[in-house]
Amino acid sequence: MSGAEHVPFELNYNITYSSHHTQFLNQHEEIVLSIDKHSGTGFRSLRRYGSGLFGIRLKLPSNDTGGIITTFYLISLPNNDTHRDEVDFEFLGNKQPPYTLSTNVISNGNLHREQQISLWFDPTTYFHLYQILWNQHQLVLFVDEIPIRVFKNDPSIGPIFPTKPMEIQGTIWNATWAKHGSLPDWSLGPFKAYYQGFDIDGCPATNLNTTECHDYKYAWNGEYYKSLNQVQEHAYEIVKRYYLKYNYCTATHPSPPECKINN
Repeated sequence: MSGAEHVPFELNYNITYSSHHTQFLNQHEEIVLSIDKHSGTGFRSLRRYGSGLFGIRLKLPSNDTGGIITTFYLISLPNNDTHRDEVDFEFLGNKQPPYTLSTNVISNGNLHREQQISLWFDPTTYFHLYQILWNQHQLVLFVDEIPIRVFKNDPSIGPIFPTKPMEIQGTIWNATWAKHGSLPDWSLGPFKAYYQGFDIDGCPATNLNTTECHDYKYAWNGEYYKSLNQVQEHAYEIVKRYYLKYNYCTATHPSPPECKINN
C-alpha cells in the first residue's frame, strides 16, 4: 500500500479556500498549491478516517522560501487548541539544503510534542513520498518508506494517543516565526508546492468512535503494522542519530512519560 496511487484529486478531496491559487495538472492527478503576498491555499479530504496508511507525493517550493510552510497532515474536528487531535508534516522553507521537516503529534489539544529532522535530500527537486501509518497500535511517520518518527499506543502512558476521527489536509501558508520574525521575500513568488497521489488507504469513520476502524480486515491494522521490523528499526536509529535536530523529549524537563517508550 502506498497511499498515493494515480487517481483524480476530486475523487477524495476538495479545495478549502482560495481556489484561484490552485492549478490542476495531468488529468487532475496532480495539484499545484501556490502562495503570494495575498493568500495561500489548501485542500481537505471529503471524509474523516479512523485508521489508515495515508500518503502523498510532494515536491516543495524552490528558491528562497524562508517563512513559507508546506504541510500534509491529519486533523480532527472541531479544529481548536483544546480538544483536537492532529498528526502533521510541516516543511519549513529555506534558501538551500538541508531543509527542516517538523512533525507533531497532538491529542486533546496537547500541542507540545514537536520533533524536527533535517532532510537528507533536496525536497524541491523531485517528488518524495510522505506517509502516516495510524492504527490502534502505533503512529509511524515515513519519508520514502523510512520511519522518521514512532508514537506507540501504550496504556501505561495514559490517554494521550490520537483517537478522534481525522480528515486529511494539505496547505501552503506563511508565518513570520518561520523566518525569525521577517516576512517571506514576496518578489521571488509565487511559491508553488506540487502534490500527487490522491488515493486514500483509510477506514472511513461513520461516528466519533474509531474502534470500528480497528478491524483486522484492514491490512494496516495487521500483524505487520504492529511494530517496526528489523530493517525499519535500523533505518529509524540512523534517522534519530544523524538527522534529528530537535526533540521535545529532551527539551522538556521532566521528560513526558511517552518519551521513554517511544525512544
